[in-house]
Amino acid sequence: MENHFNPSFIELLAPAGSMEAVRAVLEAGADAVYFGSKAFNMRQHRSTLNLERDEIGKAIQLCHSYGKKAYLTFNSLLGCFEIEAARKELV
Repeated sequence: MENHFNPSFIELLAPAGSMEAVRAVLEAGADAVYFGSKAFNMRQHRSTLNLERDEIGKAIQLCHSYGKKAYLTFNSLLGCFEIEAARKELV
């Protein structure tokens, strides 16, 4: 099977741990930004990283105002007792 490289499908996806970082990577030319919330994130214990719940909507709006994509990471192992809280976090 031959592998065909198509540069039009490449997306520059950049991480952002704060609103300032979201702006910076957008201004630097990222096609998309990914960020996490303060809850249900593997780096949730680092106070300087991740967005507050009210910042997530603002970050998404900012990305879309640049015509770019926004991805919310939700990367944490859940126990059965956390399912309801996780559902509420994503709504």
